[in-house]
Amino acid sequence: MILLMLFIFSLTGSRVQSLSWKYVYDFVVEGGSLPVSVIQEESDPAELYYSLLFECPTTCNDGLNDLVSIADNSGSGFIIKTTDNELVEPLFDVVVIVGDKTAENKELQRLRFKFIDNDDPDQTTVLESVWSTILLEVVNPPNLPGTVYTVVDVMDQNFRKQWYVDPLQVEFKENETGNKSILVRPVEDNTVDGDQQYVLVTKRMSTDEGIARYHSHRIVNVLDNDVYGQWTEWSMWSECSNTPPFCYQRRTRTCKRPPSVLNGNPVCDGQSSESKHCPCFAS
Repeated sequence: MILLMLFIFSLTGSRVQSLSWKYVYDFVVEGGSLPVSVIQEESDPAELYYSLLFECPTTCNDGLNDLVSIADNSGSGFIIKTTDNELVEPLFDVVVIVGDKTAENKELQRLRFKFIDNDDPDQTTVLESVWSTILLEVVNPPNLPGTVYTVVDVMDQNFRKQWYVDPLQVEFKENETGNKSILVRPVEDNTVDGDQQYVLVTKRMSTDEGIARYHSHRIVNVLDNDVYGQWTEWSMWSECSNTPPFCYQRRTRTCKRPPSVLNGNPVCDGQSSESKHCPCFAS
């Protein structure tokens, strides 16, 4: 239901003057991109011009034009593109200036998007474990319509499979203020896939608009707890079970860490047990 609502709202977009825009988020993560589509009426300019400026908490760092760029999307809008570097950038706004090409690029609108830096030194490191829980605080300010908060990693399409989230969303009624929490923890996947970095963004969506807006974010480094293991020898076959008509024998083996590995959850290919049929005995 939530996904359906998001899809419908994303088609609505936000209207500024005579142009409408269609996009899902009002933020972009370093190394990612964000497509923004324009919905034009007959009275709107036939050709649009796009340019960038940046609004920073203090002074903008040199080189932001190398970090963030904008490209026309075949006349249907634009794409904000970002590169990935190792520099620490403060949370800043990417401002897209929309102009009329047919009127010497006369400014028509300004759209703002939050840039999230994945090099922020304020990071959380956890082990891939059921005990590695993180609480994400949600603070709902006053004078808002009904609002829903959810957590997403826009850079990872498998986020919902790799993270346990409870609850999936928190809701505030119109004009309701207060604090609520969303608990997240990495799923123990029993797969050796190395350490991973996630940018967990808490986003809010109000009932009066269709854009998922930035609320807060947390950069989390998940240390893979899985290591390649080694199987022990198979045990002896068990005695035949006396459960007619399906009597069987069973043997097992155990996946253990290699002697050279002191810590970690051992992972082995194959099954830890085998069964085979055997003659049933009359009682």
